[in-house]
Order: sequence, then C-alpha cells, then structure tokens
Amino acid sequence: MAAVAAAIIAGRTSKSVRQSELNAQRVRDLAERLHEKKYEVHKPRVNMLSNLSGGDVPAQKP
Repeated sequence: MAAVAAAIIAGRTSKSVRQSELNAQRVRDLAERLHEKKYEVHKPRVNMLSNLSGGDVPAQKP
C-alpha cells in the first residue's frame, strides 16, 4: 500500500516539475524575444551616438 502511495506522489511531483520546466523555458524564450526587439528598436540610436562620438558599434551577441 505504501508503495502505491509513493508512486502516486512521485508521479504528481514529476508532472509538477515538468510543468515548471516548461514554464521556465517559455519565460526564457519570451525574454530573448524581448531582448531582440529592444536591440532592433534602439540600434539606430546607438549607431547615431556612436557616429557622433567616433566609436564602434558593439556587435549583437549571437
């Protein structure tokens, strides 16, 4: 009987962990998309300021 209860608890815990991992991955993906959009929005301003100061524009990380 205890083995059955332990198996049920382990199954529920495993499902919860998988769901948390999926949510964490979704958040990381959204954060990456937001970062890319911000870079594209601010890139012209960075280029202009760089041209005014005579420096190089940093490359975007791959």
